[in-house]
Amino acid sequence: EVVISPTLIGLLILYLVTSSYKIQKNELETIKWCILGGGLIASLLTIYRYSSIEDLHRVTLEFGSRTADIGAFSFSLLLPVSICVEKILKQNSRFLKGLFCCVLCVIIYCTIITGSRGTALGVGIIFIVFIMSSKQRITFGIVGIVIGIILMSAIPDYYFTERWGHAIETGGAGRTSIWYVGLICLKHHWLLGAGLGNFGNAYEEFAIYAPHFKGYHRAPHNIYLGCFVELGIIGFSLFIAVLMRHYRVIRSRFACHDGNQIMLKAVFFAALVSSFFLDTLYQKSFWLILMLIMMNRNAGRYGNSMS
Repeated sequence: EVVISPTLIGLLILYLVTSSYKIQKNELETIKWCILGGGLIASLLTIYRYSSIEDLHRVTLEFGSRTADIGAFSFSLLLPVSICVEKILKQNSRFLKGLFCCVLCVIIYCTIITGSRGTALGVGIIFIVFIMSSKQRITFGIVGIVIGIILMSAIPDYYFTERWGHAIETGGAGRTSIWYVGLICLKHHWLLGAGLGNFGNAYEEFAIYAPHFKGYHRAPHNIYLGCFVELGIIGFSLFIAVLMRHYRVIRSRFACHDGNQIMLKAVFFAALVSSFFLDTLYQKSFWLILMLIMMNRNAGRYGNSMS
């Protein structure tokens, strides 16, 4: 049975609309400012809640009775992090550089208190890409050292002891056991796939073979394994082709050291790495990265010709 998610359909339609829209460069910059502002506000609210609880543990964004999924929320902060780093490198004023460094510290600290290891790896990838691609390596290196010192002094103990200290022992909170069963599912569904959204149903068939039993209906916690099991070799190949196409768009539309190119390339690779440990296919933040890539392309293609 193929399960068609209304969320996925909505995201696909929104992607098609935004990738076809003739956007101006100033409009694109406004969108980036909104993303950065939203990430900052969400981070401040989460940090405020974290500071008000006595028993320190993983936290996520809460608003009234609504609570965001920890992994999804933390992953959504990767784009604001990358945009903020770009803003730091673009500023000539030391005051503005310092201001954006403070914003960056707030957002990264928020990703830390969520306890998401996948997002932490993504943040690391963003820094690596900027160091390798930016002309301002020395400036960025100094910024990175300062931010690192500030954050190291504020990181809670549980982040190292519970989240990273037990990562190997617990198999990434049971992910390795889930992936083991997922590979068994792949042997049976590699050709035609189990159907969109049916990884959990396929998992139930072979859950008893898990080295450490984690239940019968589980998500893949890996976008690539999940996609392969659900869509088979053809669907998985198309998915990889889509990702490669978006990367080519980043490389082809910008100069080698263009700030937008580096920002997009950094968050693109960060999202791909984080997606090894998170289910991001149905997340709006994952699709937003793809939309921004296409909107950047359109801004370069049409921006100068529009009034």
